[in-house]
Amino acid sequence: MTEKLVGQRIKRNEDPRLLTGQALFVGDVDIPGMLHAAFLRSDYAHARLRSIDVSAARERPGVVGVYTAEDMGDAWQPGPPLVIPPPTIEEVEFHTRTQVPLVKEKVRHLGEPLAVVIAESRYVAEDALDDIMVDLEPLDAVVDIEAALEPDAPLVHDDLDSNLAAHLLQQKGDYAAAKKQADLVIQRRIVVVSFPVFLRFRPTPGPRKSAPSGWRPWPRNASWGNSVETDVFDKLLQVSAARRKHRGLPGRRYPPLPVAPSRPSHILSWRNPY
Repeated sequence: MTEKLVGQRIKRNEDPRLLTGQALFVGDVDIPGMLHAAFLRSDYAHARLRSIDVSAARERPGVVGVYTAEDMGDAWQPGPPLVIPPPTIEEVEFHTRTQVPLVKEKVRHLGEPLAVVIAESRYVAEDALDDIMVDLEPLDAVVDIEAALEPDAPLVHDDLDSNLAAHLLQQKGDYAAAKKQADLVIQRRIVVVSFPVFLRFRPTPGPRKSAPSGWRPWPRNASWGNSVETDVFDKLLQVSAARRKHRGLPGRRYPPLPVAPSRPSHILSWRNPY
């Protein structure tokens, strides 16, 4: 690369379509028959789920379906791990606990999804969230990393003895000998803010989770526009496929109607498949 970039005003490739109103956002996509999703999220960072009643939401006109963790059956599974322990280091303490698609029994972080509503419009989907009755038992929450490691701290995962996620020591060289020979030793305490790992090295806001999709008969396959992870929808599609198989209906790789999460804002590069 011969062009100097640091300290220069660099023209972005996307500026013309953004400034002239030609950019396509997820909220601009309108596929015939498209449905919209809205998530009911927990107001508590730590709570026990006593009960959830979605019967009223299912009766609201325009609502196609309302799903909880119980509705997902065997498709309810924790997602894949984002980090794995280093295979070359011995004596590693590592507890793999990953995000689940919908809350079952216990809320473990603020905003964790309790249920998802699928409706004919995003407005109906969001209104239906108010119809869902949830009984949550608030539990003590720990919002400080060091306090979370105290012996009497509330446990995020009840099957573990502590909130320790991982512990390992990686050494190279002889620190003790280097310290003894040094003319000056500087000690500093460094605290890393507990944000998702991909936000630690990127000076950008986290993207919104938005994904319109459309199913078409073979051999045209399916068209997806995706911003980031959509694990909940993947699981719901598995539920749909399992129900079709149980009823003796032909399987589908994707649902017959497109789905897009509500409140979409992420810029999308998408081609109309119809």
